[in-house]
Amino acid sequence: MIQLMRKDILTQRKTALIAPLFLILFLFEAEKDLNRSPVLYVMGFSLAIAFIGYMMVLFSNFSADGTEQNQNWLLLGLPVSRRKIVTAKYMMIIVWWLAAYASFLILYGLVARILLRQAQPLFDGRILLASLCLTYIFSSVAYPVAYQFGWKAAQMTGVFLFFGFSFGLGKLIKFANQTKEIALIFQHPLIFCLVSAFVITAISYAVSQYLYQAKDF
Repeated sequence: MIQLMRKDILTQRKTALIAPLFLILFLFEAEKDLNRSPVLYVMGFSLAIAFIGYMMVLFSNFSADGTEQNQNWLLLGLPVSRRKIVTAKYMMIIVWWLAAYASFLILYGLVARILLRQAQPLFDGRILLASLCLTYIFSSVAYPVAYQFGWKAAQMTGVFLFFGFSFGLGKLIKFANQTKEIALIFQHPLIFCLVSAFVITAISYAVSQYLYQAKDF
């Protein structure tokens, strides 16, 4: 299991670590809007970190050197079961989230100094938990898609999810004062995030195991 996780780390593209730069510049521009609501502030930065973590998941699993087919043959040639291969992938999500969070913090601080801007305090328990949950949600949606249709389909799925969350969050906040159910979600957003991530990840893990076990590479 450890060797499988080590393989993902070694095949990660180094350029993934500077990926946060593109979203950081956007967040500086959107800073005023994010500060209007505590939920927007937490979810805005959490979405950015989660998307970076998700891209790291894709790069390590489906965009390394060589074809996707060759990578699968390499993994299946190792003395490990298919179940352990899939389990290692899901365990690595938290590693890529940590890498995304750390690189985001460092680059965000550097860019704030260069632009002479006030950096927001991102070492926040709410952002930590929400970004971890969202990283698992994005990745958990992507893995079954990848095992069934390939990494390009998974990549597009993640992009649609990110923009869907981004635009949908603003719409939900507008309806929060009109609908009791939506208002309840915004009263306890972290609990909702945690429960959603657990349910989606559990279902995704079971589906991925089934697809990977049944797939003929």
